[in-house]
This record gives sequence, structure tokens and C-alpha cells, in this order.
Amino acid sequence: MEFFILLSISFIFLIIELLTFSLIFIFFSFGFLLVAILTLFISLAFHMQIFYAFLLSLILLFLFRNLASNWLRKDKFNNEFLDESGIGVIKNGMIYYKGTFFNADVSGFEDGDEVKILGFKNNKIIFEDKNEKN
Repeated sequence: MEFFILLSISFIFLIIELLTFSLIFIFFSFGFLLVAILTLFISLAFHMQIFYAFLLSLILLFLFRNLASNWLRKDKFNNEFLDESGIGVIKNGMIYYKGTFFNADVSGFEDGDEVKILGFKNNKIIFEDKNEKN
């Protein structure tokens, strides 16, 4: 009977994890599942089973949360991807860079001219021509 109670608690934690994607409740689910399996072989008082389940869950949480988080987030997004230098193209009186059009003073340039992008400052694109910097 205690096996099914612990298994039910494990299932509830799993459902909560699937609803929140917090990467916390999954470890409680594993902890309760492991203790439920352990109770099939070792007889323990129910309050001790709950204690061991929480203890094991916390240990799993502290040991493996960062590892699981890094594994699930393989694609690191660079928050400063626009600050990287590169080559932009003048199109329709604007600078086309990394899939986006940026307003800038492009007088003296024609459509199709390439400019070197140095970065961004105060939400303005910084670029340079062969002869001068803007």
C-alpha cells in the first residue's frame, strides 16, 4: 500500500513538473519513485519513507539540477549578438545587418554598398566606410 502512495506522489510531482517546467519537481518525482522501489525490498516506517524521499530528492536536486539545465539548454543564445562586428549592406536608405534594417545616416552611400558594422551604442548602429567613420 505504501508503495502505491509513494508512486502516486511521484506521479503528482511529475505532473507538476510538466506543467511548470521548473526543473525542480522532476527531482522530487525521482526521489519518491526511488524510495517507492526501495520499499519493495526494505521495510521502513511510512514517516521514514517520506523523510528519505525528501532527503534523496534534495540531494538529487543539488547534484544534478545545473547539469540537467545545461543539457537541456544546449543552444546558448548570445544576448549581445548585435554588438558583434560584421558587414552590413545599404538597402532602401537603411543598413541591412543580421536580418534587420537599421535607420542610419547613409548619405553618400548607394544601395548595395557594403559597410563595416562596428557595433551599437545608445541604440544606434556604428559603422564605417572606407574613408570615414560614422
